[in-house]
Amino acid sequence: MDAVIGKNTIVLLGAMFTALIAGYFAFTNLVASKENKISEFRQEWINSLRNSIARYISSLTYLSTLYIHYSARPEEKRDKFEMARDVEEVYV
Repeated sequence: MDAVIGKNTIVLLGAMFTALIAGYFAFTNLVASKENKISEFRQEWINSLRNSIARYISSLTYLSTLYIHYSARPEEKRDKFEMARDVEEVYV
């Protein structure tokens, strides 16, 4: 009788130990997966920010060029729409 209880106890402890090991690896995998996903979202955000800054700087460059052309003309020839077309031709 004691031999059967001893064998059952060893099997039970082995199963519990195996479950604990599997739980530990599952938890470690979950944490690593979460960190990778956060890194992906962070990289997407950085790329989006870079694109936004590039568009902003490009717009500022366009506007400064337009202002330079506009202020270089004499007072009577300062037509904003014509200046925009002239600067557009430069950029094309």
